[in-house]
Amino acid sequence: MDIIRLRGIRLFARHGCLDEEQVLGAEFELNLTLELDLSEAGRSGHIEDTVDYAAVYALIYREMQKREKLLERAAYRIARKILETFDRVQRVECALAKLHPPLPGQIERSEVVIRLDRKDVLS
Repeated sequence: MDIIRLRGIRLFARHGCLDEEQVLGAEFELNLTLELDLSEAGRSGHIEDTVDYAAVYALIYREMQKREKLLERAAYRIARKILETFDRVQRVECALAKLHPPLPGQIERSEVVIRLDRKDVLS
């Protein structure tokens, strides 16, 4: 299985359990790994034979605008929507981090990683 990675996607969103997080929002970073067969795209050089990164980014952006209390739920929704939208993708790993979460002490990020497989989710 081949891999496409999109790293360091930074977005502003309003996810969190605290009311203030839902109002003020925060910065998030998303790292995505897509597993799929890229041999056809490698031979043809046609975007139709792979996954369009711009379309993936647009999906992520739309999903991040839907408020969630938990990072786990936001990351799961993104991973599942990718599998539902892009038939070529067989597995997805979505790592979603809230930068500087409102926790006591100095914390750079809180992060969850969701891994979904097409055969387990869409069968």
